[in-house]
Amino acid sequence: MLKSLFRIIPEKVTTYTSATCEKKKKKEYNNQFGTYTYRDVPSLVYPLGIKIIEEDEYLVQIATPEKALCDKLYTISPVKNYAELENLIFNDLRIDEDEFRKLNIDDIEELSNSYHCNNVTMLYRYMRREINE
Repeated sequence: MLKSLFRIIPEKVTTYTSATCEKKKKKEYNNQFGTYTYRDVPSLVYPLGIKIIEEDEYLVQIATPEKALCDKLYTISPVKNYAELENLIFNDLRIDEDEFRKLNIDDIEELSNSYHCNNVTMLYRYMRREINE
C-alpha cells in the first residue's frame, strides 16, 4: 500500500481513485482495504501532472495534488459560481485550506487549458483571484 504522500485531505482516506482514459465507463471495487474507483479523464490530460515513485520495489504512477484535484473536479457536475466552488472544495471534498493554498497555480493553469472543463477553469480563475486580492 502506498504511504500517504499528500496531506490535502485531513481525514483518513478509504476511497482510492485511479484515472483512466478511453474506457468510457466508471468502475468501483470494494474489499477490506477500501473502495477503489476508476474514472475516465480526457486522453490529452491523462499523462499531465503524473509523478513516478518507487514504493516497496515497485514503480507507481501518482498524480500531483494539482492533477488529483483537477481530475476530481472534472468528474463532478459543474458549479455556477465561486461560492459553490468554495463549498465544493472546502466542505464537500474536505480539502484542507492551508494545503490548498500550497497548490501550484501554474500547474493548475496548464491543466485548465487542457481539460476544457468549467470546474477546472473556475478553479484556476478562483486561485488567480485569491492571489491578486
